[in-house]
Amino acid sequence: MGIHMNYRKYSVKTLVLVWASLGLLAIVSVQLMVRVWVERPELEHIRYVADMKDVRRVNVAYRSILEGVANRARDHAKWDSAYAFVSDLNKEFLRENLAADAFVDNQFTGVAFFDVNNTLLHVTSYQPETKTFSHSLPLSKSMLATKIFSRKLTSTPANPLVGSSNISVGKEGKSGFVMTHSGLLAVAVEAITPSSFTGPSRGSLLIWRKVDQALAAKIAIQVGLDLSMSLLN
Repeated sequence: MGIHMNYRKYSVKTLVLVWASLGLLAIVSVQLMVRVWVERPELEHIRYVADMKDVRRVNVAYRSILEGVANRARDHAKWDSAYAFVSDLNKEFLRENLAADAFVDNQFTGVAFFDVNNTLLHVTSYQPETKTFSHSLPLSKSMLATKIFSRKLTSTPANPLVGSSNISVGKEGKSGFVMTHSGLLAVAVEAITPSSFTGPSRGSLLIWRKVDQALAAKIAIQVGLDLSMSLLN
């Protein structure tokens, strides 16, 4: 026996309200399905595109810092006075070229000189916040051997900040970001040669800039984002 509804006992007004409610429910159901299957993926894609634009802006800002350090290394490594210094270690060179103003004006934290056997000859760093100098290298011997002076070539990473150390090889030297016990550093190393490019290299020049919270805050203002630095395990 089938179920039979007797519509005659309902008024026309009631029937109209029932069918209108059912129609409204169907419309709402369709709208919800459209949001779930169409609008939500589109919104997620829009958010993804926006997020990737933000990531690219941050990458550009950090690459700009790295390029600045690399340019300083390329320039300073071709000084004739630097070429002479790795040979005679004259203190006059240090007084003239490694004063506090040199670090502040050129926007780098430290500089180190190595001979052709990668033996450290001299290192100086400057902290403008405390106006103090230091003569200790923030890079370990293993990192110098495996990252800085390694002959193994690595491709330039798509994201310069992913991983604890990313060193890429340019036309002449190396540059990249490394994570050390003192924090994240933008580093660049170049062969020390005469300005005429006619003599043999006498060693390597390493320049670095510390990427601290103050610098990260400046980058955040530059790109218009709320940024913070953290180390990924």
